Amino acid sequence: MKIENVLCPGCGTHVLATIPLGQSIVCVSVSSGKPADFGATYKSSSKCTSCKKSFACYTKNG
Repeated sequence: MKIENVLCPGCGTHVLATIPLGQSIVCVSVSSGKPADFGATYKSSSKCTSCKKSFACYTKNG
């Protein structure tokens, strides 16, 4: 697993998201959908430590 710094789509705060090694983040979104809808292969959930909103991290290999 590796840690990436992302912006919370709810409040804009920098938060840390953990994703599998060998993957890169395509986007983060409070809207939930199929990974392919976002040009990604995988989806994982994260939660902002500031505003407490849940959001999805969409990732792909590479």
